[in-house]
Amino acid sequence: MGLPYVQAEGAIRHTGRFTVRRSPLLELRPHYSYTAYLDPGDFKESGFLHIDNHTEWKSGYELHTGVNFVTKGLREPFEIFEDVILPPGSYHNSEIQLVGKTDDSKWLSLVMRVTAGGFYSGDRVMLNPTVQMRLGEKFTSELGWSQNDVDLPEGEFTTRVGLLRMAWSFTPSVTLEALFQYNNRDDALATNLRFSWLRKANTGLYLVFNDIQGYDAYPGAQPDRSLIAKYTYLFDL
Repeated sequence: MGLPYVQAEGAIRHTGRFTVRRSPLLELRPHYSYTAYLDPGDFKESGFLHIDNHTEWKSGYELHTGVNFVTKGLREPFEIFEDVILPPGSYHNSEIQLVGKTDDSKWLSLVMRVTAGGFYSGDRVMLNPTVQMRLGEKFTSELGWSQNDVDLPEGEFTTRVGLLRMAWSFTPSVTLEALFQYNNRDDALATNLRFSWLRKANTGLYLVFNDIQGYDAYPGAQPDRSLIAKYTYLFDL
């Protein structure tokens, strides 16, 4: 049974639209949010203050310029990566967060996220480019990559996660979705396939196939595979 905790959160957001026809800008969306988790002894396990502004142009392009103030509290040593152990304590850091987006109403669009700044006892730089493609109303896909370069006094490491997501809509009620994800920490490739044949109220047939293949597993290890079938029917009484 987990220990109780207190969650505190709040947010403020304002949207300002440009009414001048010749202005290339569409709107500004400044916003602020805060989330904190405290244990019964008022020890702050985490705190996150986010200050940001989204600038959107009439062309569909966007630029997000934000800063985060992050608090992380550890009551006991934490192994954040293999052989990299953080000592207990409270860690207070700040980081910048930049996001650039092209027009996602086009058949091909790009999103680039960059986060850089303090991370526990050191620093981190995170790069997350994503390419999205849409072919009519039948096919959508997303190809993404996330890389974290972490430099701590306790050690340095890099994590990488690659993702490919695809969805085919043969009809409004028949869909096939696929998700492939690789991460270098576990040296594992995860596959998720889902077929849905829906009726009214999201009832119908679901078939889900999961496969996790670890490449650094012990010799002779078998992939973790599962096949799940689900059918629901709504009775009108």
